[in-house]
Amino acid sequence: MTKRKRWILMLPFMMLGLLVLYIAGNFLCLDFMVDWWWYKSLNLESYFILQTLYPYIVFSGATGLFFMIFFANFFVASRYLGTVTIFQAGSDKSGRNPYQKLIAMIQSGSLKFYTPLALVLTIPITIPFFNQWEEVLLWLYAPKAKLVDPLFHNDISYYFFSLPVYEVIQSRLILVFLLLLLATLGLYLAESYLLSKDGTKRPLPTGSRIHLASLTVLVFMIQVWGLALQRYELLYVNTHEPLYFGPGYVETHFNLPMIWAVIFFYICTGALLAIYFMKRNRKIIIVMMISTICLCLSYGLKGSHWIPHKIEEWIVKSNEVKFEKRNIAHNIEATLDAFDLHKIETKEYPIKATSNILDDPQVKDSLRNIPVWDRSLLHNVYTQLQTIRNFYEFSPVDVDRYTVADLHQQVYLAARELKVDKLPHSAGKKWVNRRLIYTHGYGAVMTPASQKGDQVLTWFVKNMPLESDFGFRIMQPKIYYGLGSFEDDDFVIAPTEQSEIDHSNQNAAIHYDGHGGIPINGTIPYFSYFLRKAMLSAYFKDKQIFLTTNTNENSRILFRRNIKKSIQRIAPFLKFDRDPYLVVTYNKLFWVHDAYTISDRYPYASYNDKDNKDKFNYIRNSVKITVDAYNGDIACYLTDLHDPIARAYARMYPGLLLAKDKMPVGVQKHLRYPKEIFEIQMSIYAKYHQTVPEQYFNLKDTWEFAHSGGDGMLSYYLTLTLPGREEHEFLLVSPMCPIGRDNLRSLVVAGCENDNYGKIVVYSFPKGIQIYGPAQINALFDQDTYVAQELTLWDQAGSEVIRGRTILLPLANRVLYIQPVYLRSAPEKGPKIQIPELKRIIISEGTVVVMDATLEGAIQQLEKKLQKRSQSET
Repeated sequence: MTKRKRWILMLPFMMLGLLVLYIAGNFLCLDFMVDWWWYKSLNLESYFILQTLYPYIVFSGATGLFFMIFFANFFVASRYLGTVTIFQAGSDKSGRNPYQKLIAMIQSGSLKFYTPLALVLTIPITIPFFNQWEEVLLWLYAPKAKLVDPLFHNDISYYFFSLPVYEVIQSRLILVFLLLLLATLGLYLAESYLLSKDGTKRPLPTGSRIHLASLTVLVFMIQVWGLALQRYELLYVNTHEPLYFGPGYVETHFNLPMIWAVIFFYICTGALLAIYFMKRNRKIIIVMMISTICLCLSYGLKGSHWIPHKIEEWIVKSNEVKFEKRNIAHNIEATLDAFDLHKIETKEYPIKATSNILDDPQVKDSLRNIPVWDRSLLHNVYTQLQTIRNFYEFSPVDVDRYTVADLHQQVYLAARELKVDKLPHSAGKKWVNRRLIYTHGYGAVMTPASQKGDQVLTWFVKNMPLESDFGFRIMQPKIYYGLGSFEDDDFVIAPTEQSEIDHSNQNAAIHYDGHGGIPINGTIPYFSYFLRKAMLSAYFKDKQIFLTTNTNENSRILFRRNIKKSIQRIAPFLKFDRDPYLVVTYNKLFWVHDAYTISDRYPYASYNDKDNKDKFNYIRNSVKITVDAYNGDIACYLTDLHDPIARAYARMYPGLLLAKDKMPVGVQKHLRYPKEIFEIQMSIYAKYHQTVPEQYFNLKDTWEFAHSGGDGMLSYYLTLTLPGREEHEFLLVSPMCPIGRDNLRSLVVAGCENDNYGKIVVYSFPKGIQIYGPAQINALFDQDTYVAQELTLWDQAGSEVIRGRTILLPLANRVLYIQPVYLRSAPEKGPKIQIPELKRIIISEGTVVVMDATLEGAIQQLEKKLQKRSQSET
């Protein structure tokens, strides 16, 4: 048989073998392949490739660098080791024993010996670079922050990115060169002994001494570098808390000089040791011993706790403000910068007694937007009145603003999401129902934030199919991706031969026509179709994916549908807000999720929470993420161009963080300043608004969040017109009280609209005027005879009275206090279904209490009572 015929006969077997290898390779790399398909469906395949390869690139680079260090050192050593050979010239190499061959390889610098030796020594050294690959890349891509610390005058980005990497490099280098110094010294001494004919040690050649001296100098210089890096750790000492964070007088005037002393004597000792390797002079030994003693003394003083304690006790404590004033000022400035509080504007809020509040047109517009419903109670209302089918549930209620009938209107809204677990037990267990038929949620409901008591709830959007008497239209209301309790394996397949349950058109068969998920049919007809089905069946551990005959060439498998988990998978380097929210646009529904960059390396800055596991002293809301509820498309937008951490990630992953102006316009209109970062900022600002060190030292004006009945009130969204401004704005508001007291100290607002987005203004109340806090107002409400009598009667009539959150409303140079009152059937007396109903609204300006079914009616009553009191006093 000819060679050509043999190849022809072998070709089918070779092709079959390649096919088997291809299929086996796909199954062996199953997780990788499914991840690849998923990222590709999101147009993030390049990001996925970078994320996958980066650890190995960093590890390879570090391994190559340290390998060259080891190999170069051994190669140089071999040149000096071979100065005098232990074998006679022309001796027969074949007659040497294994020991003699090894010695010859060491002397000759054989690649067969030094290459594997250098590689074996390198791998354990460079493993930390594989584990900390992200820090290394951030160091390489880091931009400048254009802010410097006040002690060492380094750019802040140095502490974010460079210092952690330098510490790792220094720890690895000192280990490498110590090992090289000891190994090289051992080789030279061993050769010297072997070359001695009488069994005594020979003097080291000049080249060997130069080599050892160089390694010694390098070891000492690397250790000096480590000591220099230790200086920066003084910026993070917490020994002066709770007063302030960072170095104090003792650290800057004792600890830092001691570090410099250790560095000086380290350099002296290292230089003397290197000289001794070259000259072997006894005088050098004496000087080196003196330097070593000084080095040990410096180390002892540096590590001493007794001396700093006595300096603190005898010198600093007697006049602490004088000695610590500069460091307190550094701590204040750094903390305000780190939490983005340095641009806060402080204004006086003028309190004026106006007679007719309702005559002000801005007041009427503001009353239209007062959120008199509590979100937790409203969720119950939505569930009872608008779930419609038992397999739906509403997402947490969100607050937003929309243009309704040409008016800027604050609203509440929630998405109607799928909850397959609520199906009847028999139906819910069927694979076809869970995976092919019940696939998605539908639409949203929306109500105005302000309502009138004893009236039917107004709905801006309701029912299925969606209905709106206020002009809302959503072209694609289906929700395949949301906040539901989806796990990674909670998949659906669509479209299929089975029609999906939907209520947008009950007479039509509904089939998914989006591009979410990954196609079951691959690029090669039939073959890849069955291969993908088999692979997906193995990945999800569900044989029905492969066995079902309901799929077709258009079928896609939609998974990772919980938007929180999907976003965290894509950007694990970000901290995420606890409250993603829904945005309704004309085309479809979107989810918006705020994300933060954080660090615990901002010098001099205090930390957010000393007991919190997620401890940080720098935060920025630099990224906003949108998710298409129908297709699952995820897009990340860079919204803070001044944040060095976000900019470093943008350089590191080109194309991942998009420009803000690329966000859909319909979504941009509904961006809001997040409550989570605002509350973190206010918890810091409550102490650090005292910017004068002497004032800060006494902490006489420390604030806390206003309390209402014992619970922190924290922050809430309001739509109103601020003093000095002409237009209504959607704002985030937080009332603040002096710590340990209930009266109101200030009202802090953060803008959410256009140019005012993120701008924080503190409205301080005039001194000498008592402005009541929520807890005091609640006590005033309880003491009012009419209010107490009415609420007691309702509470005894088989109903349960629920008093909502007290809202502080800065309006017309006054502060009004508004509290809604709800009724629902008492659990032990009423039916199982309990729907809260808004009945009354209680209003006060601090002295007079009124209650009415509407805000306008209550304010009119308030004005009349105030006028009567004014007339009686006159």
